[in-house]
This record gives sequence, structure tokens and C-alpha cells, in this order.
Amino acid sequence: MKGLIRKDLYVLWGACKLQLAMAALLAILSAVLDAKDENAFMFYVMSGFITAMLPMTLMAYDEQSRFDGFVRALPVSPSRVVLAKYGLTLLCACGAIACYAAGRWAAGILIGPASSPSGGAGFSVMLSVILLVPALALPFSFRFGVEKGRFLFVLFGIFISAGASLLASFNGAGLRELVPWLLPLGALALFALSAPLSMRLYRARAR
Repeated sequence: MKGLIRKDLYVLWGACKLQLAMAALLAILSAVLDAKDENAFMFYVMSGFITAMLPMTLMAYDEQSRFDGFVRALPVSPSRVVLAKYGLTLLCACGAIACYAAGRWAAGILIGPASSPSGGAGFSVMLSVILLVPALALPFSFRFGVEKGRFLFVLFGIFISAGASLLASFNGAGLRELVPWLLPLGALALFALSAPLSMRLYRARAR
């Protein structure tokens, strides 16, 4: 599985540099806007979407190069192929967290700390999008192909963003404190449940 993840990282760096740069730039910009007490919600969502698209983009490259047929000749189980994509998604999430943390640190030095830190809800939405969209779209992509998975990617992304914005807009103090914790935890739980489903669907497709 490590070899598959390394292969994906090489392809990611070779073919998706623009997407990586855009996602990193938006995450850093979100941190800067938070430091200036400005609304950065849209930048959080855009960064989350671009990052969540990366596993789907790599699956599209695999289909175009017929890598699925090649990997079946290797001593690699279908479960490991699926887990490699989920592992890559987690690495992308860690990269988004690192970019946000770096932007927050730099903004704190150059601009100063925000008078009323409000980035928790937006940051949690970004993480939730990065985890939830692949969790919902990858099982369909492994079963029916990337093209149908992309359609569901957009559909799920719209509903997730709308639901997250509704939760973030509630004025209840208790709920506003819980949202930054509940959204990523719920997304991580669904992400973990999605992996066994993807493995089962991919095995059915590979038969």
C-alpha cells in the first residue's frame, strides 16, 4: 500500500501542481482573513473542495492510463488499492491543516492576533468538506467509475456546503461552540465507515 501511495504522490506532484498551489493559497488566505476579522467562509469551502478533488483526479488518471488492469497483475489486493486512496485523502487533509497553521502563524506575526478569533467554524467546514465529499463519492467511483463519481462529487459537495453553512450560521452560543468539533468528528466517522464499503464495491467490480 505504501508503494501505491507513493505512486499517487508522484502523480500528484507531477500533474496537479496548480491544484495543490490553489488549495494551499486559499487555506493560507483564509488564515490571513481570520486574523483581520474578515469573513473567510467561502475561501475555506473553496480550499476544501479543491483538496477533496485530488483523489478523484488521481483516479481519473488511473482510468485513463488503465492502471487498474496493471495493478491486478501485481501482488496487491483490491482492498489495498482502495485504502491507498483513502490514505492519500488523509495526507491531503494533513497538508491543508499545515497550510492553514502556517498562514495563521505568519498572519499572527505580520498582522497580529485577531481581536475575536472566528476561524474555528470555517476551518471545521474545510476539514469536513475534505473528508465528507470523498467519503460519499469514492464508493460510487470505485463501483461505477470516475465520471459518475464526479457527478456525485459535485452533488454531495453542494449539500455538504449548504448544510455546513446553515450550522455555522446558528446564533446559539452552545451550538456555535460545538460546531467546530462536531463537524470534523462526524466527517471522520463517516470517512472511516466509507472505506469498507468502497472495498466491498471495488471487489465486486473487479470480478
